[in-house]
This record gives sequence, C-alpha cells and structure tokens, in this order.
Amino acid sequence: MTNSEMLNSLEASSPEEERAFKQMEARTKPNDGNKYHREIFDIAGNESITVDVYSVLAAFEVTNPALQHLIKKALCAGLRGHKNELTDMDDIIESAYRAKDMVGT
Repeated sequence: MTNSEMLNSLEASSPEEERAFKQMEARTKPNDGNKYHREIFDIAGNESITVDVYSVLAAFEVTNPALQHLIKKALCAGLRGHKNELTDMDDIIESAYRAKDMVGT
C-alpha cells in the first residue's frame, strides 16, 4: 500500500481529522515537480524546508553505499515510476544483504 493509498483508507471521525488527513497527503507530494524532493516540517508543523534523499543521508551520516541505496529505495518505494513497490522491496532486501557484507569486510 502506498502512502497515498494508506491516507485515503483512513476514515476521519471529525472535520478536524479530515483537514489533518488532507494536510498530510499534501505534504507527501513533491511541491516542485521533482519526485525526489520532499517538504518536511519542524516538530510543531510550522516551518518547512524542501530536502532530497541525499540531504537526509548526509544528515544521518550514512556512508555505506549499499545502505544509502537501500534507504533511497525505501523512501521512494513504488514512487519512481519504472518499478512497482514490490520490486523495490526485493531490491531493498538485496541491498540490505550487500550492506551487511560490506560491514563484515
């Protein structure tokens, strides 16, 4: 189930929840046409910044190339257009094994 499908499956029990769901859905979509860019918000939900997966990897100091690949696939599973979510999940598993092999060497 994609993020949009999950959000669409939620049932709002109040008008406030309905507005919150719509805001969450809007925040999961790229705001500038680049499918790798995402708008993220501070904890209070007030300030925002647009980031890409590479900014996230740098912020968390992920240096293992196979792990970087895995995270990129996980964050964009099924969203890149040429592979479905299940195929991306298979690639994620393979990348995890490769990352583990690289740590062991």
